[in-house]
Amino acid sequence: MVAHCKSDPQLTWMSTVVQSLALTGMRIGELASLRRTDLKIDGNGVPAFIFVTDDRASARRSSTEQRRTKGKRGRVIPIHSALQRVLAELPQHTDGRLFRGPKGGKLKPDTVRNIFVRQVIDSLKSQFPTSNGEVGFADGRLHSFRHYFVSQAFFQGATESEIKQWVGHRDSRVVEIYRHLSDDESRRKFEQLDLLGERSAADGPRHDKAGPRGSTGREGGSAGTESGQKWQDDDDNQRGPAHEAN
Repeated sequence: MVAHCKSDPQLTWMSTVVQSLALTGMRIGELASLRRTDLKIDGNGVPAFIFVTDDRASARRSSTEQRRTKGKRGRVIPIHSALQRVLAELPQHTDGRLFRGPKGGKLKPDTVRNIFVRQVIDSLKSQFPTSNGEVGFADGRLHSFRHYFVSQAFFQGATESEIKQWVGHRDSRVVEIYRHLSDDESRRKFEQLDLLGERSAADGPRHDKAGPRGSTGREGGSAGTESGQKWQDDDDNQRGPAHEAN
């Protein structure tokens, strides 16, 4: 998808948006509003954190320029090294905005959504066919990158509390709709289950104290969560092929 955008001079700006969404889990409205003043620079002059704040209680910006976050909640997102490389390539503009639209103007969320579907998803969906009645690549939307970010963070060992902080959720229930394991990884994990006790018999009695919950003593193993409940994203109900979105 990124390669497709980079190969088209008219979609180069979209490749920047796609990568940034996948690397932060931000909503498109939040990303579109980012300015260089929202970045915290470390001692080496490298962007280290993104400050996503709600501006409605601040007089710093006019009402038309104020950023509005979900539930008026602000948060701090660490900047991945891959995103640092993306940001380093962005030109500086007098209005301070980080991201630009297709014609170099203000990045408008609805415009980005429409172009993403029309020129990215529709152009590539034949390469990722989906069976009738199933949700697949053709159903991908910008919000799919938020799903992708959360599922990859879970998959690679981030805790529930860390992910909630990064994506801006307070609800203690787990976002199960985000926790998409790839088919290969799901199969690998399933194959590791000793369902008939054959490995236990071959290895002799176990003396660990982990019990049926695994080595961490919690359901879900080392990448497990603090709760078995669900917490849903209140932004929208669009679900796309998050595992293919990257």
